[in-house]
Amino acid sequence: MASEEREAIDLVAADVVPAAGESASRPEPPTVRLGLPGFDEVAVVDHRAGSPEVVVTSAPGVAAALTVEACRGEGPSTEAVGAGELVVCRDLEHERRWPAFSGAVLGSRVALRRWVAVPLGVPGEAAIGSVVLASVAPGIVTPSELSVLGALADRWSLALTARLAAGREARAVVATDSVRVVGLAVGVLMASEGLSEPEALELLRGRSEESGSRLADAAVALLSERRMSFR
Repeated sequence: MASEEREAIDLVAADVVPAAGESASRPEPPTVRLGLPGFDEVAVVDHRAGSPEVVVTSAPGVAAALTVEACRGEGPSTEAVGAGELVVCRDLEHERRWPAFSGAVLGSRVALRRWVAVPLGVPGEAAIGSVVLASVAPGIVTPSELSVLGALADRWSLALTARLAAGREARAVVATDSVRVVGLAVGVLMASEGLSEPEALELLRGRSEESGSRLADAAVALLSERRMSFR
């Protein structure tokens, strides 16, 4: 599930900053061209580890601020993910929700005062990340900006839902096939060895432990052996 969620976040990152051409797995997040109007900097943030990790960013300022957020345990991205709602900060200089974050950022060389964080997640489930936008000039988020952000949030949510649903469907198919092949192997052992179902399952489990393989893999190996013996 973790790899699927990361792939889903990367999908959003590619939509937010389509100029990204470096691997998001590098220690330093790739710096890319800003793909959204109305803001000076943007970042896609992964929260699955419990604290913000920048996946991709348009400039070092927002990345530095999010590193501060990870250290302080508070800030716009953390609040957006925790609440599952859009977070708007008109002016960090007058922000009272995150005093440690605000003080550290304003005391540094990061000149970003207006912040917006959009949670990334599937409807009905906890958010797994966010898109954070920031600008140097303080001020309100205009209705037109909110409209664009709302449309983008819907698009990102659909992208995440589609990607995660595809991964879950694939896992369900694998799980169903695993149950089917184990059941078939148990049936073969019952018929060939005169065992009860619990005894056959225990024998198959013993083969799995001896070979250090999954139960389904042991079942496949058993069926392959029996198929060869009947030829």
